Amino acid sequence: MTTGWTLVEPCCGSGALTLHMLGARSSLVPYQGTKWSLRQNLDAQLVRLGAWGAPSRVVLSDASWWACVVATVLRDREAVARALLPMVVRGESDANALYADLQSALVPADPIERAAVLLWLQRMSYSGKAVGDADDRWIVHGISKTSAYGIEATERFGAVPPLGRALLKAVNRAPQTQHVECHRGLAPVVVTGPTVVYLDPPYAGTQGYPSGGLTREQVAEYAMAWFGEGAHVVVSEAGPVEQLVSHGWRAERIRGPSRDQGRQTFRRATHGEEWVTVSPMGEP
Repeated sequence: MTTGWTLVEPCCGSGALTLHMLGARSSLVPYQGTKWSLRQNLDAQLVRLGAWGAPSRVVLSDASWWACVVATVLRDREAVARALLPMVVRGESDANALYADLQSALVPADPIERAAVLLWLQRMSYSGKAVGDADDRWIVHGISKTSAYGIEATERFGAVPPLGRALLKAVNRAPQTQHVECHRGLAPVVVTGPTVVYLDPPYAGTQGYPSGGLTREQVAEYAMAWFGEGAHVVVSEAGPVEQLVSHGWRAERIRGPSRDQGRQTFRRATHGEEWVTVSPMGEP
């Protein structure tokens, strides 16, 4: 599977694994539960499955607009950056007013404008909480004053500038491909060649996402459907997905307990472990 393979990311969120596999040097935005810090671990899992190098085709899906926003950036980062620039400039002078206008606005119908707005809202989101949508309006969770306005230097730390420009830089450095498709909701189970599915659902027992979630039974059924069609499948969770392990899937811990045992994160259980449950190497 050294060339000509497809990467499918259901529940893609900000598309961390896809961006990494396509050669990105940074994630686009902070995002709750992002797997950017685990990208090398996940890349190694894909190599074990035979998926070397960049995928020749990417399929992204998510319950919210995230899949299509990431796909829009991958197809035309320059257009997204042009639409984003006026928001960055305005945000540097009055981020609160811009945030108030955008959080009450309808989701733009134009894909370029929609990508720019969602990316700016996410970059400014308090603690990186996921921005979603319902009834054609954004769902937001508050603004990060540090991201919006920066902080002055102290005796212990240097100054932090407003982070809108950092977002522009991330967009302008994003990889480009026309071989990407996106879906709202779960991607249809269609395997037309060597395929790896990376499924990163909302973790059981943790705060979910504003646009929807999946039960462990639904995750297992969806993963088994892809495997049944001939795809390799990797599922992330805070522990083994027992419904899949019972069918002979391999579970492996890829990150140990967090140093801060008492901190509750958005998508991980409080112990902070990260596991993958991986489909068998043989034929389904």
